[in-house]
Amino acid sequence: MLWLCICLPRLPLESLGRAAHDTPHVVTFTSGRSKRIVLADGEAERFGLGTGMDYATAEAAHPNLRAIERNGQAERAALERLATWAYQWSSFVTFQPADPRTLEELSLLWLEVGGSCNLFGGRERLLSLLEASLNDLAYTYRLGISYTLEGAALLARAGKRVLTITEPALRRQAENLPIAFLALPSAVIQALQKSGVRHVGAVLNLPADAIARRFDPETACYLDRLLGRRPDPRPAFELPKRYLGRCCLGADVDNTHALLFPIRRLLSEFQGYLRAIDAGIQQLSLLFEHHKRASTRIDIGAATPTRDAERLFALTRERLENFSLPAPVQEVHLQAERFTPAAAAQDDFFKGAATHEEHLQQVLEKISARLGPEAVRSVSLVADHRPELAWKYAAGSALSSAGASAKTYAHPPPPAAPRPLWLLSEPCRIEAPEHAVGIPERIESRWSQDPPTARDYYLARAHDGAQLWVYRDGADDRWYLHGLWS
Repeated sequence: MLWLCICLPRLPLESLGRAAHDTPHVVTFTSGRSKRIVLADGEAERFGLGTGMDYATAEAAHPNLRAIERNGQAERAALERLATWAYQWSSFVTFQPADPRTLEELSLLWLEVGGSCNLFGGRERLLSLLEASLNDLAYTYRLGISYTLEGAALLARAGKRVLTITEPALRRQAENLPIAFLALPSAVIQALQKSGVRHVGAVLNLPADAIARRFDPETACYLDRLLGRRPDPRPAFELPKRYLGRCCLGADVDNTHALLFPIRRLLSEFQGYLRAIDAGIQQLSLLFEHHKRASTRIDIGAATPTRDAERLFALTRERLENFSLPAPVQEVHLQAERFTPAAAAQDDFFKGAATHEEHLQQVLEKISARLGPEAVRSVSLVADHRPELAWKYAAGSALSSAGASAKTYAHPPPPAAPRPLWLLSEPCRIEAPEHAVGIPERIESRWSQDPPTARDYYLARAHDGAQLWVYRDGADDRWYLHGLWS
């Protein structure tokens, strides 16, 4: 097996779904009376602030500094969303969240990629696609690749993106790394350092019985798992049947523009989930959580099933353009329950019609998202021969309903004579036309309808040259204007 480990060194900050800003922010951890900095954003790092610093000292030197308390639940929620996203690249995904009570541990995500390389065109091609997607998600990451999970994690923590598929290769890459990169308790690391052991290679060269006598059995077991001498079973993360992506914002957000960054990330992660289950989505919901468990829900709908994150984000942005938040938002949830099979696009030698229809669908989707679903209506057929009653308006896009109606109803036969698209709301009484031409088209209603209808339709021309659609009513022998061509 070949394991790819994704190390997320800045997850305590990046899990909060906050875009870059000018005010320096730090993530802090409080233990007793001590409040220390876990992680600083880019603006705070410019002032020399970093992990382990006392927050009171940093705040005294920088009065504009803002603190966000570390949120272990937000970090785990982000890891779970990334695990669902990762299943588009692998058939086995597992993760290990960092202990929020420590400053040294980092969150890790593993993918088994040995069986995926050929599917994506080789190992380097797979890594290129995966890294491009991680960059789109705006996560800071380090990669490690090895034949063991702990070996991949060690290389990822050290930022060594080098393939190691044998024990000698792993030893060569790890021998000069500081022992702080090993996943050992801090007490063990300090004891080794006091003994003069500074590098991983020296630890791996120590006799196993000496390590077992000097430290607890778990230390020896860890080193054996690192080298692949002991099995390392991990529980696989299971894809949920119902998708729920949760993003904590870390602070109150009172405008929709600030919500676009976490929403884009949620949709990109959701796209990976849809690819993993090979499905599309036509409707999803966004929930904005406020104080006291209040929430606001908005529904996003597409004309046709899709799993394109950019398309869904464009619809969401249109929906939020004129939307006012009733209260500040603390969390954003993305919910989806009903999935459809992925639509396989057929290559067409002449792609103009398909491209035109796709663009039209996107225009209708945007209109519906901005003005509401009732702003877009389609026309459906009614089983009635009378032209004014043979159709009706239906909610939704004509493009979205066309596929369903085509499967359910047979296409009606074409009319025996030309008919105009412009019908009057009600037939208008006229004098008998002077220039009625052509063979009349007889239209009759069903015998059960009261009163029965019998009409003979003709083409006629007005004095100004306009082409008219007129009929003579069989019941009273009078003439009526019903439609126009020009």
